[in-house]
Amino acid sequence: MIKQKKRFTKKILFIILACFVVLALILLVLEKTNVTHFITKDSSTVNAPTSAFDSSTPAQKEQDAATNAATKQQVGEKNNGQPQETTPIGTSKNIELSAKQESNNTVTIFTKLFGYSSGTCTLSITNGASQNSQSAQVLYSPEYSTCAGFSIPVSALGAGDWSINLKVDSNGTSDAKSLIFKVQ
Repeated sequence: MIKQKKRFTKKILFIILACFVVLALILLVLEKTNVTHFITKDSSTVNAPTSAFDSSTPAQKEQDAATNAATKQQVGEKNNGQPQETTPIGTSKNIELSAKQESNNTVTIFTKLFGYSSGTCTLSITNGASQNSQSAQVLYSPEYSTCAGFSIPVSALGAGDWSINLKVDSNGTSDAKSLIFKVQ
């Protein structure tokens, strides 16, 4: 009778252990197929506040983040750590603004936004009587956020001293930064 009880207890423990192993395997499969995120949490999803105005899907946000990372890497490689030829005018300590004239006759505007997780960037550039305006979404990153990206053809404004003004609107507040950039 005691041997039967021990066998029965061992059988129950084996069944319970097998159930835990099966549940763990199911959880692992769900994690790997991105159905659930119990084990690994996407840092952009965890840290980024949601906005009623943000209609981007997680896949779009991931693609935007990958594009921005590639652009930042290309810029780092092109600049070789050299500073941009810019003259900052604005006084915002939450915004870094720089520009670079590319070899394909465009000017790329680079932004670093500290303390912003969402919002809209509005860029206005003037060169004499010529003017160009663009808007883009703020892209969240844990280190610093950026504007989705600005690339302006030189032909749109011509050569000269471009007055570049960036305004960031986020959660009911606004901040701005300006710089003068010489385009050849």
